[in-house]
Amino acid sequence: MTDLAPFPELLAEYFEISLGEVEAKSVSNPVGSVRVDVDVIMKAIHASAYLVSGLVYDVDTGLVETVAPPTPLTAR
Repeated sequence: MTDLAPFPELLAEYFEISLGEVEAKSVSNPVGSVRVDVDVIMKAIHASAYLVSGLVYDVDTGLVETVAPPTPLTAR
């Protein structure tokens, strides 16, 4: 995704959002992007049998960073 950051119109089309909403996706920042994605999942899915976590894999070092620790979803 970071390769597409210079092309916000393509990202808007991919995410099916308006061009003005692209910046909120934090595409050029992997940690920020994972936080956005975890937040979307936490708000959209309501099933208490699952945990959600967010990880960033560094392709240069092979290290994995935990951005959002495992958190249970909540049922409505």
